[in-house]
Amino acid sequence: MEQNLENLTIDEQLDTAAPVWPALSEDDVAKAWQLFDTGIESAINPRIKKHALRMMTSGAIIECQDQLFFMKRSHSSVITKEQLVAKHKFANLIGDRLRNHYMNKGGAPDVVQYYKAKSGGTVVSIGEWLYELQNHVKGDVKYGDNYCWDPAETSAEIYGLGVALAKMHLATEDVLDKLPKDYQSCLYDWHYGFIPQFSLYLNDEQRQNDCIAQFLQSHPKLKNWLKEQNHDLQVDLVEYLYHPIDAVFKEIPERWIHADLHISNVSYEGNSVKGVFDFGLSCPSSFIADLATALDRNTIRWLSVMEGNHDAYSADDIKSLMAGYQSVRKLTPAEKTVLPQMMSNIHIEPALHFIEYHLNTKKPENAEWSYDIFFKRHSKWYITDSGKKYLAVLRDTL
Repeated sequence: MEQNLENLTIDEQLDTAAPVWPALSEDDVAKAWQLFDTGIESAINPRIKKHALRMMTSGAIIECQDQLFFMKRSHSSVITKEQLVAKHKFANLIGDRLRNHYMNKGGAPDVVQYYKAKSGGTVVSIGEWLYELQNHVKGDVKYGDNYCWDPAETSAEIYGLGVALAKMHLATEDVLDKLPKDYQSCLYDWHYGFIPQFSLYLNDEQRQNDCIAQFLQSHPKLKNWLKEQNHDLQVDLVEYLYHPIDAVFKEIPERWIHADLHISNVSYEGNSVKGVFDFGLSCPSSFIADLATALDRNTIRWLSVMEGNHDAYSADDIKSLMAGYQSVRKLTPAEKTVLPQMMSNIHIEPALHFIEYHLNTKKPENAEWSYDIFFKRHSKWYITDSGKKYLAVLRDTL
């Protein structure tokens, strides 16, 4: 049964993002710590300073010998060790690139670096759990406890976020080519694309049918859930994809992206981004998809929109993020064409991903939220008067 677009309270929506995995204990941290190569005497164990608010994982800021680290734990039903290692490889590489690219120029955001496991790679397996260890970013993680879609305090901070995203893109234009193919291939069945494959084929029914069939074949749990809930993905895509992506999208090169650059995933120094972390959704896609995702996460107050306040977006934040980004990297003509179209499509594949995630957590009611609200209702907002005004503001920045 579809949930109503109106009167969906913020508390009801936040319930879908509430942590479901057990918090890290001191014992959990100590066991995993011993299996990472930190350069610190192994007899010394860290202590937990603060547990982190993370939806899909358990995390904590830990301290050892006056140094801060961040440890994160994922369940193996959510992501594989190989996929995490690939994401770490990208983060470590982009960190090196940013330092080299902006050496003696100043202003480069620091990217967290992942520690090696003593057994090799950057992930430690203990039973059904996967552990990661990274340095703690410098700067003020002032929004670390915020949920995604929470707003920044000032548009100047959003401008700084746009600058940081553009600098990351300029420094990593050829990163995809530099990573081994085995690092790339393990992600394609997981990252739920941020590549608008469904909308590209809206005007070709047979190609779209083939695309959907292939997609669902790779995700049997999702396929079974859709059938059980009587959801017809083909029908719903036609109904809810309001802005088909122009074929010029094929001119936009594939790139590796962060895919979740929200203010809760960065640290600040003044209004400038000092550090970037949480590469859990990073994947091969396109820079324009990364920019669309940043706009979606930081300029629309989705919790308020779904509560009935359809005007809950910030025109100033749209302008600031785009001005910051374009002060560093200019968009190509193809990117300018595609960006407004992509905004109403950027939720679709992540929403399908979260269905599988929620099914793994045994909370099927949240899976229904992902389909009815995250996919359908978020997409539908863009044909409301408020959504049309939002896109008009965005187009004026291009």
